[in-house]
Formats: sequence, structure tokens, C-alpha cells
Amino acid sequence: MIHTSHSSFEAKQVLLCLANPQAVAGLNALLTDSGIAVTSTYTFNEFEDAIATVSFDAIVTNTARIKQVRTTSQVPIVNVEAFIFTTPHAAENSHASRSFDGDAFLARIIATVNHSYRRLGQQPKPTATTGDVRTG
Repeated sequence: MIHTSHSSFEAKQVLLCLANPQAVAGLNALLTDSGIAVTSTYTFNEFEDAIATVSFDAIVTNTARIKQVRTTSQVPIVNVEAFIFTTPHAAENSHASRSFDGDAFLARIIATVNHSYRRLGQQPKPTATTGDVRTG
């Protein structure tokens, strides 16, 4: 089932394509609290339906789905797993815990939806020149 959450500022649209309902709920709250409209999909079929009906500014998914998403859409993709870090515990028998860097994730989303983030290999935006002085 496709779920859409809108905030008061609906200019930027992000599509979440993740199977984990807890991750979707947390990311949905983070993004909508920041003024970004979010559509959540849990399956690839739902993703295809959503991408066919709405013009998104960014797609959030995980490593396992990036290839499918990339072959279906030209919308910029943010891999949520790039913002999850493992922190080892000091105790011998305890397992490492995982931390999510929400601030860095949100900064990347905002840069992506505002088109100020570019992928490796893309040319930088041209800058205007005045004589020998460059302005950016």
C-alpha cells in the first residue's frame, strides 16, 4: 500500500522505497517535520505505481534496491544505508550497535531536492565571470 504524508510545504517530493516499516516511519517523520512531502512504498510494484503518477525530487532506498530504482527512474537516489554506522561496544560479549546520522541524511536530502548536490562525474554548474573576477 502506498502512503503519502504531506507537510505544509509541498514543493519538494521524496519517495521512500523501503521494505522496513519502522525505517519508513522514522524517515517519514524526519522528512515531513522538515517540510518535505513524502510518499512511502514498501514493494517495487508500489514504487512503480508511485513513480508513474508523481514527479519526485528524490528517491530514498537501500543498497538492495538501487539497481531496480535506477533502471526505472532518472530521479536522484539517496541510499539510506550510507548514513548508518556501526559502533562497537566495549563489552566482550555484546554486539555492535548501529547508529543513524539523521542530520547528515537530512542535509543530503535537502541538497538533493534543491539540486545543489551532484553525483561524481557530473560537471559543476557554470559560474558567471566579470572580467578576471569569478563570481559563484
